Amino acid sequence: MVDQQLRVDAKRAPVAGSEQHLGAYNDPLTPLVLLERTARVFPRKEAVVYGRERMDWRAFAGLVGRFAAALRRDGIEPGDRVAVLLPNVPVHLASTFAVPLAGAALVAINTRLAAGEVAYILKHSGAKLVLVDPELAGQVDRGRRSTSGSRGPSRSRSRTPPPTSDSCSRSTTRRGRRAARRA
Repeated sequence: MVDQQLRVDAKRAPVAGSEQHLGAYNDPLTPLVLLERTARVFPRKEAVVYGRERMDWRAFAGLVGRFAAALRRDGIEPGDRVAVLLPNVPVHLASTFAVPLAGAALVAINTRLAAGEVAYILKHSGAKLVLVDPELAGQVDRGRRSTSGSRGPSRSRSRTPPPTSDSCSRSTTRRGRRAARRA
């Protein structure tokens, strides 16, 4: 019964090149295409919810664009690697889209790793820039000391990325500290 149903559904499915095919789904759905389409189709729908803060898709896409431009102004070029060591805050989500938009590769690092593991990932990835929450900067510093003599990333930033003009501009660090104390 299930096999028959699958065969019937397969017969109804449009085939590329057929007259029924709309072509709208030909493009690969990359994260950047997803962001662009969603911001265009659902500009006023909620995209980010973080505590009391809310951001719609249009505002989030704007944040991502400004973030990517800041990375490029900071010297990030296509093909570079950008490491991110941030807790689950809106800036981390924005970096997931902004780094590829700037043409770089994202190296997301788990915040629960030990300093030596963080150092290994940074060294192995060849990250040109490290975006790190101030509370987690110690992991990067301890990792560098534990692997003294080895070349790590060329630069690190122990601050969150550029502030925005919308509701997510307040410090994520204070909220991160409160969440860490609760855990």
